[in-house]
Amino acid sequence: ELMVIGHTDTVGTDVVNDDISLKRATLIQQKLVDKGIDPKSIEVVGRGKRAPLIPGDNLDEPRNRRVEIRVK
Repeated sequence: ELMVIGHTDTVGTDVVNDDISLKRATLIQQKLVDKGIDPKSIEVVGRGKRAPLIPGDNLDEPRNRRVEIRVK
């Protein structure tokens, strides 16, 4: 089983970043499914700006815009 977690930088509102992070994770989920992974084995989560790699308010940081894939 896999968990695909989308993240954003800290610019913008929680609502907007939650949407962006979920879309980012869903895109990666689709790529995994296209490669033959069973979609039922993939959980998709959007964390928005809640868990940045580089902390800071209103920080336009590319390293925070990412997707993590965790194997359960």
